[in-house]
Amino acid sequence: MLSLQVLYQPGAVIHLLVMCFILETAYGQDNRNNLFSVNMKISPIKNANEFTVEITITNNVDECMAVKVTTEDNPNIKYLSAHAAYTACICTTNNFFWDIQVSANAVLRGKAEVVPAKGICPDGEKIYPVTTYMRTAAHEISGNSNKNIFEISFYPGPNGKDQENNLQQMLEEYEEKGTLVHC
Repeated sequence: MLSLQVLYQPGAVIHLLVMCFILETAYGQDNRNNLFSVNMKISPIKNANEFTVEITITNNVDECMAVKVTTEDNPNIKYLSAHAAYTACICTTNNFFWDIQVSANAVLRGKAEVVPAKGICPDGEKIYPVTTYMRTAAHEISGNSNKNIFEISFYPGPNGKDQENNLQQMLEEYEEKGTLVHC
């Protein structure tokens, strides 16, 4: 009975509430840090220096989200069909494809970012309420071989565009130095 009297003290109750808040916040952060995963696979086609790029987006939460998937322009990469940007409602896993031709060693970057779901996801679908989440993946392509060099998660805040520009500048510096990046 004496141990329960501790809960009648305001300080103890506040400590208990703060502890619960911290535990709940930590759990919520884990989910936000891994809303979806991005996997880029590059496979050679019959002709020399031609590849099929496949970006797979896997939703890691129980709710759907609208995701825009793109690849960055690169002067050494020619898109054989179209340099398309795809937007889809992803509830489980979706694959996106591009056929490319590489004229010299190149780094191909793919980006997936959550966009507003209105008009993309069907009405009545349970939608995850995040609109600022992005992940990228990149592959180095040389001749008939390729290798995954990095993957980045990015969570834009109030200064999201500035942060994205700083991140892009950092990646370009690493690429110029020839340093592999793991974030």
